[in-house]
Amino acid sequence: RVLDPTVNSVSTPIKIYDLAISPALPAILRVGGTQLIQWVKTGAFTSPSADLKVFVSTDGTTFPPANEITTLPLPTGSSFNWANIPASYRSNTVKVRVEWQGSPTNVRADSPLIAIKPNVDLTAPNGGGPYGAGTGLAINFTHTGNSTDNWKIWYSTDGTGYPLGNEIATVNGTTVTPLNGNTF
Repeated sequence: RVLDPTVNSVSTPIKIYDLAISPALPAILRVGGTQLIQWVKTGAFTSPSADLKVFVSTDGTTFPPANEITTLPLPTGSSFNWANIPASYRSNTVKVRVEWQGSPTNVRADSPLIAIKPNVDLTAPNGGGPYGAGTGLAINFTHTGNSTDNWKIWYSTDGTGYPLGNEIATVNGTTVTPLNGNTF
């Protein structure tokens, strides 16, 4: 190594930051549900701010400021609990972004694509089976969707699978269409 007395050398520390959403989010989140969003930080996320914000994209690419889901005080740790997921975020192309507010270079992490769908609860039958062939049976459910959503009703004979032949009916809004010889 040759030292040149005409060159001034200044050592500047390099700051390395990394942010990753971990563990991965489930493939489907439900309207009205709650999801713990967690992330891993590498580096000193303290100066000038330790705050992080969480945003949602419904098209998988844009994260408008209006889609910020964090509330004050902003999270500074490694998680945020998203409670009562709103129906306005329903989409099959949702991404979640965690963004550090202390970075002029936008240190952030995006989730893979996920979906936000309505929650469905079967209210009847609620146990009490088994039910035999030719037995009348009320099937009732509630959902967090809207009146134009389409639903399919299936049954399982083994508790694990729902073959195509086991489709009972489709529900389009409020219109029920029986299938496979079923009557209502």
